[in-house]
Amino acid sequence: MADYFNVSTDYLLGKTNVKASHSEDDEKDLKEFLDQNLEAGMRYDDQEITEEDKERLKITLTQIFWKHHNDM
Repeated sequence: MADYFNVSTDYLLGKTNVKASHSEDDEKDLKEFLDQNLEAGMRYDDQEITEEDKERLKITLTQIFWKHHNDM
C-alpha cells in the first residue's frame, strides 16, 4: 500500500506526518545539483561567493528541498 500511495509505512501507520521518505536517488540528485551550482564558482552581483556563504546556501537549499519533498 505504501508503494501504491507513494508514502512511507510509518505514515500509513500514523507514526509520522511525513508522507514519503527520501531515497538514495534523491540524495544523489540534490548533491549533484549543489555541486554543479555552488562548487563551480557561483557569483552574486559580480562578487565571488565565499566558502562560508556556499556552506550556508547548501544548508538552506537542503532544508528547503527536504521540506518540499516531505510535503509531497
